[in-house]
Amino acid sequence: MKENKENPVNIINGVSYSKENIAEFTVSYHIDFDKNIYGTAAEGQQSVRKVIVRKDKNSRWLVAGQLDGHGY
Repeated sequence: MKENKENPVNIINGVSYSKENIAEFTVSYHIDFDKNIYGTAAEGQQSVRKVIVRKDKNSRWLVAGQLDGHGY
């Protein structure tokens, strides 16, 4: 997992966050299915971008979208 500090996002789902209340990460992982399973499109090296946000410094961190009920 690596935090993306270059070109950080600050607007998610139309909501603007100050830099201390938003963080973006890239999570990389490898999926290795049993050799007897065919047609697995998701096998191999994968990565996903995740953004966490909070309302203020006293709030819990949540995956972006949980604050307003929309997924990200």
